[in-house]
Amino acid sequence: ALEANNDMLAYTVSMEKGAIYGKRHLEANFNRTNFIKLMQKEWRLKVFRQVILDYFWIPAGSWAIEHWKTSFFRTILPGLVEGNMLNFGDIDKDSVLVPASEDNGTLDFIFSSAAVVYLPFCSHCFREVVASYDVLSKYYTISFMRRDQLAEHSLWKATNTI
Repeated sequence: ALEANNDMLAYTVSMEKGAIYGKRHLEANFNRTNFIKLMQKEWRLKVFRQVILDYFWIPAGSWAIEHWKTSFFRTILPGLVEGNMLNFGDIDKDSVLVPASEDNGTLDFIFSSAAVVYLPFCSHCFREVVASYDVLSKYYTISFMRRDQLAEHSLWKATNTI
């Protein structure tokens, strides 16, 4: 659903062993300092438009704290920019208004080819972004999505069309 309903290819990363993945999956720990180099080696020169932490896989309890460590926020997220792994468009000049569609029940939304990193709105991610703001703000414009903007989030859009 993610690829078919969003006209994009999905590349995935996890350490999950119980699922069957295709060629665009990297088994890796995205908290490790060599993570960006592993992605570059595996996927050669790929430039991503959206990076999404899959909020469907967040079990209750301390899972997020154990799996999304401070190094992910302070090193890996900036490393995506420094490693030229994100598409840098100009969000003001490279945006298109996509009108609502009755076919899939979406509202109007803005589409841009400029890269976006979507983090789940959970207390752990919120704390880490605030604690890492001094680093992250050098690379990213940090904001919250409103409910009426969710259609631009590919994972959200795909799961609402299943």
